[in-house]
Amino acid sequence: MGSQISLYIFELFSDRLVYIVLFTLVIFFIQILVNNKFLGFGVSILFFLFSFILIDNIGVEHRLLQFARNGLGMYSDMNQHGHYLPTFNWFNIYWFGLATALFIVSVVFTVRGTDTMIKTRLKKTKVRLTRPLMILGILTVFTFVFSGCFIYYNTNIVNDYNKSKKVEKFQANYEKELKQFQYMPQPKVVDVNLTVDIFPKTRDFTAEGYFYLKNKTDKPMKDIHIQHRIDHQLIVEYLKFDSESVISVHP
Repeated sequence: MGSQISLYIFELFSDRLVYIVLFTLVIFFIQILVNNKFLGFGVSILFFLFSFILIDNIGVEHRLLQFARNGLGMYSDMNQHGHYLPTFNWFNIYWFGLATALFIVSVVFTVRGTDTMIKTRLKKTKVRLTRPLMILGILTVFTFVFSGCFIYYNTNIVNDYNKSKKVEKFQANYEKELKQFQYMPQPKVVDVNLTVDIFPKTRDFTAEGYFYLKNKTDKPMKDIHIQHRIDHQLIVEYLKFDSESVISVHP
């Protein structure tokens, strides 16, 4: 029970709290810029709807463009939040960099006295933009850009990033190419013996063993089709049969 309470507190004061703080800073920026309480509420609601509803319907899928989409991910008793936690932290740095920069702009443009016109406030930015605020602003912009580049590098360059349309196209071509083998008789797996070593911290595993296949049809089988998982990080070191065979790989 204690571990579950600590998990609840951790998620409450990390995932939930971060979400609330980020949107609070953005809504504060909207209110200062609009300078109208009710209009600011309306713009804030539209921003919220766009961030969580409309953005998914217009094809914007990259998390770098989805504000505050930085959940902790799945939790397991084996490795807790595992590799999701570093990702969560980097996205928090990214979005806090942007939100803090907007907050600094809000401080500079805050209505003081009768200076309600945006042009008047814009003229006084040189006076209000003090040296500490300028240094903080530069640091937050640098943090935002640097963390964004780091996330993009890991998402799009180190790993394969595929949009939903590309995945759907691949699945369609995959089905068309293998449709010819749909009704080809294949042996059944009747016994499995595997030794699997799992390494949660490195998100890796090694597996070795055998599958016992049996022809349960009344027809001879010339070919046996084995499907590998489509993942460039999965390495098959060897594959062999207990009888003479020729192994060929199809793209």
